[in-house]
Amino acid sequence: EYPYNVTRLDAYPFTDESKYGSNEKWFNNVKSLNIENMCSLKKLFSQANFDNLVDLSLSMNMGDDFKVDDFELLPPGLEKLECRICTFMYHDDFCQIRFPVGLTELSLFIICFTNGDHEPEFIAPVFDLSYLENLKKLKYALPTENIKFPKNLLELESSCSVPLRQLYICCPDLVKLKCCHFSQITGDFPKKVTNLTTIVSGLTDLFEYWQNATRKTDDSKRRKLDDSSHFLSKILSQLHHFKVSYLDRDPVKFTIFPKESAAYDFSNMKTFEMHFEDGSIIGDIPSSLTSLRVTRTKDLDFSRFKYFGNLVD
Repeated sequence: EYPYNVTRLDAYPFTDESKYGSNEKWFNNVKSLNIENMCSLKKLFSQANFDNLVDLSLSMNMGDDFKVDDFELLPPGLEKLECRICTFMYHDDFCQIRFPVGLTELSLFIICFTNGDHEPEFIAPVFDLSYLENLKKLKYALPTENIKFPKNLLELESSCSVPLRQLYICCPDLVKLKCCHFSQITGDFPKKVTNLTTIVSGLTDLFEYWQNATRKTDDSKRRKLDDSSHFLSKILSQLHHFKVSYLDRDPVKFTIFPKESAAYDFSNMKTFEMHFEDGSIIGDIPSSLTSLRVTRTKDLDFSRFKYFGNLVD
């Protein structure tokens, strides 16, 4: 038995039970656990109840010992979980993983090197996380866009394409969104999001939808944006914090902020940050800003700074 109280373990492999005694006692005391290169959940979580464990980080290499059902062995008192799964091919039973319902934070990354025997146009089954009703923060990278989100989610971060329609329907209280791309665009945007971080390609997704929607005015089945004069006007009006960066492809040319006028009210916006190459036009940055960061662009009208009475950073 150890002569000290262990509350956190990092990169823990094993201890010699014949020398130090049973692992069970201090496993039940540990509050935070970080395990790398795990192959079997069952081998670890069958040793103790982990009564006090609230914070768990797992890095798993999926092998013959990997069983989806073993996730049910995770301690029910777990509140924060980071899980990384590396596998050579996608397995349909990934969508059957069940996490502890008490989770408030989840980071989930499933990295597949191939999609196995599936055709290129294969659509993965629905990844249902809607049962995690206590979850407030979700960060994920999954080989599917077909996700059911928890209804009480407040913050979402994804390196994948985020389905806006699902977010709008499932997450009415979402306030913070960070992603690279958007899919399932209908013109609706989560109404309570005040903090948005994306890349230029994400704005391009919205711009191209807006272009198509305004052109197809004769299509009654097509949802159109309420405001047809600027593709971001509806979203910008609710944002307090907005960050855009450049990645991958050259963007379609568009203006991020429309010309300041009585028709647009972006006075809620307090911080704006932009990092990308020349291409798109910034436009009239809201004068309500308290913080501004702009790099790698020539399209900045310094004469407007005389109107920025609240700018301190």
